[in-house]
Amino acid sequence: MTREERKIIGVTTAAHGLNHGFILIFAAVLPMLQKDFQTDYFHLGLIGNICFFAYGLGSLPAGVIADRIGSRTLISLYLFGAGLSSFFVAFSNSLTALAISIGLVGMFCSTYHPSSNALISRGIKKPGKGFGIHGVAGSFGVALTPLVAGFLASILGWKTAYAMFGVAGMALGFVSLTLQEVAHKNGKDKIQGDAAREGSGFSVLPLIVFFATSTLIGLCYRGVMTFLPTYMAQKVQIGFLPIENVALGGMMSTVALLFGTIGQYLGGNLSDRYLPEKVYFGALLLGAPSLFLVGLSTNLPVVLSALAYAFFYFSTQPTGSHLLARYTSVRFRGTAYGIHFFLGFGVGSFASSVSGYLADHLGLEWVFYAMGYLFVVSGMLAFVLILLSRKNPPLTTTS
Repeated sequence: MTREERKIIGVTTAAHGLNHGFILIFAAVLPMLQKDFQTDYFHLGLIGNICFFAYGLGSLPAGVIADRIGSRTLISLYLFGAGLSSFFVAFSNSLTALAISIGLVGMFCSTYHPSSNALISRGIKKPGKGFGIHGVAGSFGVALTPLVAGFLASILGWKTAYAMFGVAGMALGFVSLTLQEVAHKNGKDKIQGDAAREGSGFSVLPLIVFFATSTLIGLCYRGVMTFLPTYMAQKVQIGFLPIENVALGGMMSTVALLFGTIGQYLGGNLSDRYLPEKVYFGALLLGAPSLFLVGLSTNLPVVLSALAYAFFYFSTQPTGSHLLARYTSVRFRGTAYGIHFFLGFGVGSFASSVSGYLADHLGLEWVFYAMGYLFVVSGMLAFVLILLSRKNPPLTTTS
């Protein structure tokens, strides 16, 4: 990688890990919120729904804005805004205040993914590798948040967990101000030329199928991640570790999710070497059984099943980002990523409240059965992408 490529990767990877951290503190401290606010899974699921929907909804304008004014401004806006909003969460003393504050966190975090992915796709020579490295950082954020937030909350309270993440966001915000957008500053004519040669800018039918697939994957991810730490706290018993259930659930979730970093890196690299559609389909096909096993297992088997899910799910992220780059022109790249993340995170957010309803009425294990069925259907749609790749060549090709 060149010096500028390394700089892009350095800033975006740090911001990516923290982005998922902001969103997942809620799941890590959910048992404490239930106790402090005297409420049930369904109402907490609704609050999570608000955050996650805002996380997706803001991606739509963020993608368009990233195409107009560049990505760095939006990345900085996310870090300062989410950091400040986390302090609002920490001072919330009612469910209404909590819902509004967490919604603000989701809104500011929403500006990140479309802008960073557009920046990587434009500024990195091998986008699959770039997305893989970037994805590893996101996986570390997903994996470590239950552990870090869980232990902070168990020792100092859930409000402190939010406040500490707020400090980290503000600090990284100042670092992000040094990021230079070479692709926007020096490559404008090249970008416009690429778009002109690529005609309409979209490979329509594969793009529609891809968006449908990513929506189902987003629903699955949100349902799983909202309740995985709580489920682990109930299903995993380690007698020789005298720690609270919240911390134990966070620790076990982290152990499983850390394996997702391997999936991120391998998925990104494999999508540079092989047909991304096949890599995408393979990950979904192999990952589906793990969710059913999570719902059926306890102790070590449930941890191993969650580990398998994390590996295969997270391998779809850099592969999916690479696919979207193949199906769209450079000119519309930010907009396309905005739509993608709105569907995955915004529409996917409804799995949070639906999963809360399932947990209250049927038990937490039914969350994972339902999400497993979604993973199966998404795999079927991914197979359609393989068939379409033979008839509709992408706008861009792999390196």
